Amino acid sequence: WRHLRDCDVQDHAGKLQAAALRGLESQSLALRIASLQALHAVLPFTTSSRLQRDDRGESNAILRAVLDNCHVDAPQELRVEAFRCLARCAKECYMHISPALEDIASKTLDVTALSDV
Repeated sequence: WRHLRDCDVQDHAGKLQAAALRGLESQSLALRIASLQALHAVLPFTTSSRLQRDDRGESNAILRAVLDNCHVDAPQELRVEAFRCLARCAKECYMHISPALEDIASKTLDVTALSDV
């Protein structure tokens, strides 16, 4: 029986996180949705998450990448996944969320004004 170590999971999770963040830059809607779903799933397992995302730059980059997909003009399916992922990011990156709060509030208010959300 082989015991799974944290470092085994964290190494792979870090690679998945990097791939998901790259996928958020794609022109493909399906890839961006899948990337948001993957990022949502992998954030709790990344090394920096275990340290409460002590890296302010990494936390801000993750929040910005997700926020870029929360805009009011995005297709509803993308917005839903983006806000779901944003909630996970807020939980995992809470120590460094203050610079993004205004943008989070603005996008949230804009989207809640839509009738299809």
